[in-house]
Amino acid sequence: MSVLEGDRVVEVAAGGWHFRSRGLVHTFWNGHDSPAKFVDLYPSTQNFAHYLEELSQLDEDLHNERANPFAPENIVMFNALDARYKHEIFYEQILSLWLTMGQKYEMLITD
Repeated sequence: MSVLEGDRVVEVAAGGWHFRSRGLVHTFWNGHDSPAKFVDLYPSTQNFAHYLEELSQLDEDLHNERANPFAPENIVMFNALDARYKHEIFYEQILSLWLTMGQKYEMLITD
């Protein structure tokens, strides 16, 4: 797995682990051709599983509607969800990261 912390990319080998501090802007992706399995822990007072369920549902709804998730009206919905769970996602950076790294990214999250 590759982890981007700020402007630094860290490669985590199979069987390895990586710790990042709370509040650090980050994202992660599988930059290799082979499948990857990983565990990402979120020790916080918020129920992150509920956040991920709602985020996945919103993404699925937009996909089914063939809507652009980066359209301003849809970013408003994502931002409202993020605010309820006290997360900040930098949607404006996602597309440039896709182009720069050439990979499928998860969303940039800080919690």
